[in-house]
Amino acid sequence: MRTVCVFVSLTTFFLFAPKTAWGQGPAKLEFEVATVKSAAPLTGRGTPRGGPGTADPERVNYTYVSIKNLLMSAYSLPINQVFGPPWIDSEHYDIVARVPPGATKEQVNVMLQNLLADRFKLVVHRETQELPLYELVVGKNGPKIKPYVEDPNAPKPEPGKPFATGKDGNPIPRPGSLIMTMSQGKRRVTASKQSIGGIPGLVTTLGAELGRPVVDKTGLIGDYDYTIEFRPQGPNAAPPGQQVSEPNDSDAPDIFVAVQEQLGLRLQAKKGSYRGGGGRPW
Repeated sequence: MRTVCVFVSLTTFFLFAPKTAWGQGPAKLEFEVATVKSAAPLTGRGTPRGGPGTADPERVNYTYVSIKNLLMSAYSLPINQVFGPPWIDSEHYDIVARVPPGATKEQVNVMLQNLLADRFKLVVHRETQELPLYELVVGKNGPKIKPYVEDPNAPKPEPGKPFATGKDGNPIPRPGSLIMTMSQGKRRVTASKQSIGGIPGLVTTLGAELGRPVVDKTGLIGDYDYTIEFRPQGPNAAPPGQQVSEPNDSDAPDIFVAVQEQLGLRLQAKKGSYRGGGGRPW
């Protein structure tokens, strides 16, 4: 195993929550059993299955997952806040872990931190860096996103299918999730019961598309439903009035126009320090 120093950009140096078990007294939080294997080649990105809050709360299965994705999950950080050598992106693993009964998502994150330290000998270094970023603010005519309201008559998925489908043929996300699709040069993100500033959340989605941190300055709290369609611009997207780095023949608006016209919000370029939110990034 190799030792790696991972730089994580935050506004200030900080300490994570004490590693306190759910039993009596402090103890090191660990998975009961965990197997780690190099993953076979796979097209696409691996995602975790199971864990607290799912139908299989005592088992977590990471398939074809990179070290960077594991770090994002373990430390609740967006992709643009985790830096390290190339192999944290290029090498992938299959991990199956048994979660102690009653563990929370936060405790599973700490277990994952400990697994990365023990099995991969990772050393995490936190430092402050001033980065180019965007602030997400409310537009002059107010937000267009709708607060989430539980709908007992919402369409349900057909047997064997992960999502229900709307009349327009697009998949409908379950509450607490989002769906991202790509068709004819247009990216569509549909979210249900999602926060603005959390992870996952709207700022996380926008930051991943723009390749820069997005800071929530809207003042909007709670969970929302929203749909946004835009022309993908890649990790070097340019603000309005500047040339887009990746030309696209789609008639969809760029992400800056889409945020303003479809969500009633606005992205404004800034430079400063940034601290990511909490929750899983997937």
